[in-house]
Amino acid sequence: MIKNIFIFIALLCNIKNMASSYETSYENTKLAGMEVTIYKQNPTPSGITFLLTGGNTNVKQYQYLTNALLGQKQWVIGFYINILWPFKDNHVTNAGHVVDIFDAFREEYPDILVAEYNIVGHSAGDKIALMLTAKYDSHRVNTIIALDPVDQNPPVFTNSNNGDDNLSLMDTNSTIVLTQSEGGLGISTKHNAEAINRANPSATKLVMHEGAGHMSYTENNGGFMGWLMGWGTIKGNKAAKAGAEDLIRQFIFA
Repeated sequence: MIKNIFIFIALLCNIKNMASSYETSYENTKLAGMEVTIYKQNPTPSGITFLLTGGNTNVKQYQYLTNALLGQKQWVIGFYINILWPFKDNHVTNAGHVVDIFDAFREEYPDILVAEYNIVGHSAGDKIALMLTAKYDSHRVNTIIALDPVDQNPPVFTNSNNGDDNLSLMDTNSTIVLTQSEGGLGISTKHNAEAINRANPSATKLVMHEGAGHMSYTENNGGFMGWLMGWGTIKGNKAAKAGAEDLIRQFIFA
């Protein structure tokens, strides 16, 4: 009996040690002058993924995506995308910030010998991700999972009025997965994931999330903004979140 008690206590200690060895930590800090949230899970991750938010959407609204990335042994750098400032060249400016943040991260953590990064984004964050692989940091972007990208204000991949000036994804070496929801108020079908995929058919993989609203990829489905844009169905929104997690497990590796 006493022997069994000791075995039980030893098992409990073992379980506690295992749990602590996978403890998640995060830090709100500045890199290259920009505010970011850095997440990691012990043991030390071996890959790096940016989480680029939808326009003016808190990083915490994507916690389930962060958890999925941590499960894939990723450092996660959460970067809040402010689409209201600067007024001019907003997406270009934010793309430059991502490049600078990655350089600063590598300087801050010189023992992490990772020369490439992945991006999981939503909405405007997706557009910035695609701009990075198309033009601004093409040799270092490994995988992009773009959740319901919006190429507007101005369009740079789907401008039908001046197609010759469009950025192309056809020559990129990145793996690019685009998801398409039912859209929402203010999102043109001429500049959504399907339109980007049509312009770059062999360079992108399109995944349809039927019944999902544009803000379904956030924790609370966008709250009031999600309601205003179009909620989607409960089933569709739930499936979109699960689908996003599955794509992370399928395409992002340490």
